[in-house]
Amino acid sequence: MNGSQSRNPSDSAMHDARGRKPSLPQGQPPANHTMTRAERFEDEKRRMVESCFSKLDQNGQLAESYITHIRITEDAAHPSTPPPPSSSPDNKKPRVIVVAVRSTGRVRMHKARENNNGSFSIGKTWNLEDLSAIESFAHPDPNAPPPKQNHYQWASNVGFVVTISKPYYWQAATSKEKDF
Repeated sequence: MNGSQSRNPSDSAMHDARGRKPSLPQGQPPANHTMTRAERFEDEKRRMVESCFSKLDQNGQLAESYITHIRITEDAAHPSTPPPPSSSPDNKKPRVIVVAVRSTGRVRMHKARENNNGSFSIGKTWNLEDLSAIESFAHPDPNAPPPKQNHYQWASNVGFVVTISKPYYWQAATSKEKDF
């Protein structure tokens, strides 16, 4: 065909003038595509690396490298315990917990938020060695005092308290994500 391409004219909306499919912005699915959980995770990871983990140190190496992340919700009115069902939805703040490693080998945990433009901003950082406890509420203790019984009920199988100098209550979207 001496270099020319045959194409179906009805496909013109899906191809450019040279018969090539137009490329999508890097990492972006087609508009009519619903992302799977894995695709959404990879998209979030890519945006976190671009936003927060692309800075180079004086040796030209990444200063800090992304390891993994989890989306959580925190309650501003109840930052260290499971909130009661009556807690206002206005108190709920979506956040992301990101685990990363510095070029020195030190592992850190960051609390970040997603910005309106899809980038991420780190708000708080802890050294992982400062993590002293993780409390899950998945298996209620029938001998726990009544206030603690409420915590088991309110947190269900998705809430947990992480103690890093002080306790922070966070809630994952699913028990599988929390366990991860």
